[in-house]
Order: sequence, then C-alpha cells, then structure tokens
Amino acid sequence: MTAIDGLDLDVRTGELLGVLGPDGAAKSTAIAVMLGTQCADAGEVLMFGRLPSDLRTRRRIGD
Repeated sequence: MTAIDGLDLDVRTGELLGVLGPDGAAKSTAIAVMLGTQCADAGEVLMFGRLPSDLRTRRRIGD
C-alpha cells in the first residue's frame, strides 16, 4: 500500500501551511515523515536543503 506518492512542498519563511484532506489521506503520515518520527520506504525529505535529522536543520526548525 502506498500512503504518500509524489508529495512536493516548498514552504518559505513566514508562510503558514495547512494540511487538509479526508480521513485516511495520509496527512498525519506525511507530517510524521517530514518531522523524522516515521521513516519513508522510498524518497527523501529535505528541510533547508538537508535531512531533518541533521543538527543544523534541527536548530532551524521553529525559526
């Protein structure tokens, strides 16, 4: 089963993002993968051009 396929987000500083969709649309899964609390089977997540687990990325989250 594929939970997320072809998700591409570009959120700039100062922008607010809302994730909307019906039950079972993998909203929580997408957020968990972006935060690094759940691993993706394929693909990659980059924040500020780096992996979310990178210490420099972790320091910038919340800016």
